[in-house]
Amino acid sequence: ASAEAGAMANNERPSEGDFHSYFCTYEYIYHQKQMIEDTVRTGAYHAAIMRNKHLFEGKVVLDIGAGTGILSIFAAKAGARKVYAVEATAMASRAKQIIAANGLDDRIEVIRTMVEKLELEEKVDVIISEWMGYMLLREAMLDSVIKGREKWLKEGGVMFPSHASVYLAPIRMGHHARQQGQHDEAVEDWYGFVDETQSLYDLDLSCLNKQFEDETVDYFLQTSHWCELENHNLVGPATKINTLDLRSCSMDDIQELSSSWQLQVTAPGTEYIDGVVGYFDVDFDGSPQNPVEEKITLSTGPGPRAQQTHWGQMAFLMHPPLQSGAGAKIDGTSRIFKRGDNMRLLGMESDIKVTNADGSEGEQRKKVLWNVD
Repeated sequence: ASAEAGAMANNERPSEGDFHSYFCTYEYIYHQKQMIEDTVRTGAYHAAIMRNKHLFEGKVVLDIGAGTGILSIFAAKAGARKVYAVEATAMASRAKQIIAANGLDDRIEVIRTMVEKLELEEKVDVIISEWMGYMLLREAMLDSVIKGREKWLKEGGVMFPSHASVYLAPIRMGHHARQQGQHDEAVEDWYGFVDETQSLYDLDLSCLNKQFEDETVDYFLQTSHWCELENHNLVGPATKINTLDLRSCSMDDIQELSSSWQLQVTAPGTEYIDGVVGYFDVDFDGSPQNPVEEKITLSTGPGPRAQQTHWGQMAFLMHPPLQSGAGAKIDGTSRIFKRGDNMRLLGMESDIKVTNADGSEGEQRKKVLWNVD
């Protein structure tokens, strides 16, 4: 492609709707600061790159969703010959400033465009990207990474990270009563509002009662909650429910993650669980042709506060709580899917069956649905 054609192709911006619903938040320095100061996240990427310099020395690297360019800087410091830092928002201009201030603008080229519209004159040896959202797939940035991989990564090239896994674990966290109470208060307030509006203005809004109740259930009782849980909140071990090989997974593979799983309730004295917690890990494992010397794992699971990340975890609370005592097994199926109202948001639907410690059948729940907003 000619330089002029390449410049035009690399000047593409997100659609106005997608910009305002997603991309615009990444233009703010405070949002970038929040991610960089997450030392578990940033430290894992730094360790994965700097402890595996042999994968970067003299190589060409593509950084998808570069933000401030920090991962591009790590790659250049690890010896990359050329780094393409691709960023769709105005943060690209700030990345240029940071890269120049760190004396690496001779090897890092910042390109403001969407990776789907990117044009380069060469393929790359390594793709680095921090694309993960809540429950791994929220924000749908992995779609862009896969498209970039299919078009620009050399055969046998390295994806950093290379693998991703999703986990569920049974929990007690004490939030159930609070969420139910907020729901009940909102409904009570609505009915008071309807009565008052009738009294003051002779205006009948009761035709909306059912719709408001459904909306309130959706918001308070069927939406997952961001949390930072510690190990004592778990009443059983986590179970891996999905794994993606980021070197080969397809667009079809990530439209929906389906799984069958079993959780065990092991904490003595447990009579019920509030729900399950979901989180993800990513591994930096290189490729068969170009393996790492030291494997690094970034985990977003429950644990001490010092080990928490800005992703936290997602709590999927059940209303009412699920009767499931110590020694019980919980068999389930889950479907994590992109929402029809906004493809960057998720939903999770599960069927759940409890087998009590004595082998008798316990509770069953069908098509339990949560939003991941």
